[in-house]
Amino acid sequence: MLLVLLLLPFVGSLLSILLLKTTSPRLPAGLAAIIVTALLLLTGSFYPAVADGGVVRFRAEWLPQFGLDFALRMDGFAWIFTMLVTAIGLLVVLYARYYMSEEDPVPRFFSFLLAFMGPCSALSSQAM
Repeated sequence: MLLVLLLLPFVGSLLSILLLKTTSPRLPAGLAAIIVTALLLLTGSFYPAVADGGVVRFRAEWLPQFGLDFALRMDGFAWIFTMLVTAIGLLVVLYARYYMSEEDPVPRFFSFLLAFMGPCSALSSQAM
């Protein structure tokens, strides 16, 4: 699930940029709100695992001939920052939805916002 937490904002970013030709600015905003809400709920689901000092880990072999693995790790401190990033991201999405006019590049804005949230959630998950 940590890998989903890492990749979901990037998938949302690509989907939002594909909506560049849509006429309604509500569609990219709705997509971003759904993705950020899913990130918030997914991060919240890790709470029981990290509440008592536990650590959630994901490890995959990356370059086994060199002994390198791709690993993600989330502890309580990383959980707090991931919740912070996603909660503030949701507030930004809601505010921007009603603030931006139809002449603004709405799909591009939400694409960049989701692309920004991806590394922030990965860094707060302590990618190793």
